[in-house]
Amino acid sequence: MPVNKEEVPRQIIAEVPSGSKTIEATNKITTPARSRQNRSVLIRKNGMDYLKNKHDKQYNLRERELALEEKKVELEDKRLQLEQRKIQLQENKWENEFNERKLKMELELQHIRTQVSQSNNSIALIESQAKVIETLLKRLERYEN
Repeated sequence: MPVNKEEVPRQIIAEVPSGSKTIEATNKITTPARSRQNRSVLIRKNGMDYLKNKHDKQYNLRERELALEEKKVELEDKRLQLEQRKIQLQENKWENEFNERKLKMELELQHIRTQVSQSNNSIALIESQAKVIETLLKRLERYEN
């Protein structure tokens, strides 16, 4: 038996009749190595840590419940993020439709402006031609007189 650094007071409880052996008791409570090992070993299964010892079932259940609660919170956060993303995408869609309509209207307005300027140019051309014709008619009248 290895010697501990801390000395534990021992008491002789009884002597065996053969005289060679004594039973000693210590103030320290000891547990067999196997149960100590079972108590301290954690097993990871399906992404969950739980204790191997059968006596710790309640602890394992509580740990699982806490893990499930954490997963529920994470899933709720993801759901909220997806809803926000969906709303943002809908807003972007509406904004894109608005911008598309605005561009179409600006193109139509530009087309109308070019048509007006062309018609103004043709009106100016017709007016200038009319002035030329008037001057020619005046000259013709002078020659006739």
